[in-house]
Amino acid sequence: FWHKMLNIESDEDINDSDSQPDFNELVVTLNQMANILAGPIVHKPLEFAGYRLEKFMEAFPTSLFILLKREPIEVACSIYNTRSKKCENMSDWWSVFPPNYNNLKDLPVLEQIGGQVKSMNRFYQTATASYSDRVLELNYERLCEDPGLVLDEVVERLKPTYGEIKKLSTPILTKPRNLNKYDTSVVEQLKEILKD
Repeated sequence: FWHKMLNIESDEDINDSDSQPDFNELVVTLNQMANILAGPIVHKPLEFAGYRLEKFMEAFPTSLFILLKREPIEVACSIYNTRSKKCENMSDWWSVFPPNYNNLKDLPVLEQIGGQVKSMNRFYQTATASYSDRVLELNYERLCEDPGLVLDEVVERLKPTYGEIKKLSTPILTKPRNLNKYDTSVVEQLKEILKD
């Protein structure tokens, strides 16, 4: 969906500033989806919007953008774990392509992952800095521990624009992943890489 709507031919092109999405078509499509569902809708992931955040802010002036923050070591371990399960080769890229992808892609695997996590954290902080009134930062661990409370926080932020919003169900509790399940030497190496 997002690839088509944003004119992204491959994941490597996600940060291609030359792609010229038709934001009028995107607005119509997302408004139609909201109308069908008769209420506000949530879309993921921010990285598609992040590289075009200014355009998204203009096209959707009443939208709230959620920045889910998670401990960098947990993100790095998750990427490493997913690469080991889903990629044919550990050096195959997984997840979002950061602005400095070309500088990272030929590094050793753990340096790629550490660089990816650091780069995307910097990118999100910079991209959202001037939009604090439209961006809600949420903590991943808190979301896992009490999704209902976090959802209430989102609803409160949306009330001035949309009025009362009815929650259809109580979110399901989930546990954040425990670092103990990962290879200790990988965790320690990633911690070192993430330090600088």
